[in-house]
Amino acid sequence: MITERINELCEKRKMTVAELERVLGFGNSSIRKWSKKNPGIDKVEKVANYFDVSIDYLLGKSDIKNLAMETKRYEAFEKLTNADVASHLNFIVDQLGSDNYSLLFDGDELDDETRDLLLISLQNTYDLANRMRKK
Repeated sequence: MITERINELCEKRKMTVAELERVLGFGNSSIRKWSKKNPGIDKVEKVANYFDVSIDYLLGKSDIKNLAMETKRYEAFEKLTNADVASHLNFIVDQLGSDNYSLLFDGDELDDETRDLLLISLQNTYDLANRMRKK
């Protein structure tokens, strides 16, 4: 799992694993060997720090790349009032229906009824997430 995650992260940075090894001062093909032999925690930590991801993410124990960032998002979400959320949802739906971000349903532009249904769906999703958060 760790080598797969590292390959994905390298691809996103448009770099090779060999380049990563050079940057971090690892021996040639050392990361490839991690699929058969567990690396030392110091090397895993170096890779995690380089990509700004958690060690748990690299090891495949979590799909959250950066817990600190997710925690900040969660804390920001906690501070939103219902009026804030309603305003954000309306903005999103308006943007989806604008010429710049035209949202099409079966080739047709977003009409008022579909816009209202989309807004209700987004509001229901928010309400459900809020109820689940409080449990």
